[in-house]
Amino acid sequence: FLPTAGEHMLASSSADCSVKLWRRAAGGEWTALQTLSFKPRPMEAVALSLAPVRGLELPLLACGGTDHLLHLLAWDRAAGAFARVL
Repeated sequence: FLPTAGEHMLASSSADCSVKLWRRAAGGEWTALQTLSFKPRPMEAVALSLAPVRGLELPLLACGGTDHLLHLLAWDRAAGAFARVL
């Protein structure tokens, strides 16, 4: 769960090996923002955080699963989606 200015973001993982990102504007409904596939391995842990980058707060997503790897993704403002960093 990541509260940002005027909206909230939530990450969830599923047994179908996907991680979903959800967004809710203030007082609005939760809507699916992005679905990431980590097939064939499910992710067992997800975490959202803000990192200070050049005076802005950049959303980061970390995922860990049965592949024993840490997957780090950063918010790509131009694409409006998370992109893999590691």
